[in-house]
Amino acid sequence: MIRHLSFAAVPILLSACVLARANAESGGSERRTITVNASSEIRATPNLALVSFAVVTEGKKAADAAAENAKQSTAVSEALKNAVAGNGKVTSAGYSVQPKYAYDSPAGGPRSAPRIEGYTVNNQITVETSNISTVGSLIDRGLAGGANQVNSVSFTLSERSAPLREALAKAGAEAKAQAESIAQALSVRLKGVIAASTQGGVRPQPRVYEMKMVRAQMADAAASTPIDAGDVTVSAELTVTYEIE
Repeated sequence: MIRHLSFAAVPILLSACVLARANAESGGSERRTITVNASSEIRATPNLALVSFAVVTEGKKAADAAAENAKQSTAVSEALKNAVAGNGKVTSAGYSVQPKYAYDSPAGGPRSAPRIEGYTVNNQITVETSNISTVGSLIDRGLAGGANQVNSVSFTLSERSAPLREALAKAGAEAKAQAESIAQALSVRLKGVIAASTQGGVRPQPRVYEMKMVRAQMADAAASTPIDAGDVTVSAELTVTYEIE
């Protein structure tokens, strides 16, 4: 659902940089132009959540750490798939095996060359769900299943075209108003648009989920993780060049 902002409550952020130029005739008639830049932001209610989990295990041998990680990761994936059901998907986002190094430093002596004392395996699992009201319980299910890290939680839009068009329309209206004001001040008339370029996008709303929060939730199994989705920001920038006479 797109929520329109009123200027009194949450003002749309508009910035404008205006450049007016008149090209002198040089061996022929060149176009005289006015170029304006305008930007606009609107806020929309997100309908898609992305949660990044990780299963991290350690072992003296790489194979041992990997085997334990596979066991825990399978349990986490199954728990998350059951949680999202038909409202999302669970995917692998990354996997790494890294050696853990140790250094022997005798008293008064130089530090020895590093030696491998074990291995760390990190399996990244990403969950995408359209049922954003269940993100808190989704985190709980993932942690209960065996995940020991929640790297990020973010909210965005599954369909961006409509809010982006609205933001562009607002930027276009502002650009036209700027050009008309400049033309009036310079006692010239706008003939029409000869060039236009745009930029725009959706800025997801991240939610930081610190490990101390994870430990607190694991210590209190009855607690449910509170997650507030908030709004996402849709921005648009528009540069328009008008011919004047």
